[in-house]
Amino acid sequence: METSQESRLPPPPGLITSLQAGFDAIASHVYLILVPLALDLFLWLGPHVRIQELMRPLLRGMAVVLSQGGMSSGDMAILQRSLQDFSQGFNMVALVHTLPIGIPSLNYGRTLLDTPLRPPLLIEVNSLAAFALAWVGLTLAGWIAASLFYHWIAETTAPARRPGGLGRMANSLVQGGLLCGLWALVVLLAGIPISLFIGVLAAINVALAQLALLLGLFAFMWVLPLIFFSGHGIFAYQQNLFQSIGTAFRMIRFTLPSSALFILSALLISQGLVFLWRVPPADSWLTMVGIAGHAFVTTALLAASFIYFRNINSWLQILFDRMRVQSRGGVTAPLRRDLLEAFAWHTR
Repeated sequence: METSQESRLPPPPGLITSLQAGFDAIASHVYLILVPLALDLFLWLGPHVRIQELMRPLLRGMAVVLSQGGMSSGDMAILQRSLQDFSQGFNMVALVHTLPIGIPSLNYGRTLLDTPLRPPLLIEVNSLAAFALAWVGLTLAGWIAASLFYHWIAETTAPARRPGGLGRMANSLVQGGLLCGLWALVVLLAGIPISLFIGVLAAINVALAQLALLLGLFAFMWVLPLIFFSGHGIFAYQQNLFQSIGTAFRMIRFTLPSSALFILSALLISQGLVFLWRVPPADSWLTMVGIAGHAFVTTALLAASFIYFRNINSWLQILFDRMRVQSRGGVTAPLRRDLLEAFAWHTR
């Protein structure tokens, strides 16, 4: 009969341990924060690519349609003012920040028309062809840069140095870009019918539309862990995009409570500190402190996610290996009890 020391399972990976390991890894390789730091500095001090001129005919046409549709002049003025503010403050360079694989950015979505040096150089996009070209080019650049960034984080947090660095980097670039493209296609194909469905419900009853939105948000919260970890297998295990999604699905299937808690903790830390990082005005050099702090924290959280991903999958593999032994009748009663307790720990 096996001894309890031989049959006992290792403890599951801890949330706090993973977060601490991520911050320690980036503290030892602080140069990695230069990537998000460079992106935020470029969004702050670099040129702004705007679509204000391109949207003016659209705004005029929208005003005509809305006036004929019976919208009051006051509501129409508010809507037009909101769209004008968006077109004036929107910087297409921010498209470099992509999802679900993307470089963290503090200045994404912010209107930064004031700087400590001089007003930013404004580049207007005046045609739909130039807009489409800029959109595609900046998005592709974001996918490539984000894949490289994730690859470097995965290499830094790897338990041992691995050979074939150029081959792994090439795989990360190709598969990371394909994964981003796949999720963009899924969002496009799912977003159009969902938007039409919500629009029909809103025309019938606003309360029904709000209920549908609430249910959709609840469903998205269940899918979020899968989306978040869908690319980790590419960079941690050199898998292709479908294998990586499969690994993430298996992991989420057995560890949804703890994995969701990890993501929630990371979001609370990163987004909670955003309010602190954005306190200095855009025309003050103190903004540099917020940009640097955000770059360090978000890079450390990303490193922690790779550490957690590797550890939780290694732990699950031990469980699966023990269960195969159990299925062949070679498992003692204490180990069988440990297996049940382990799965109960993740599914309760």
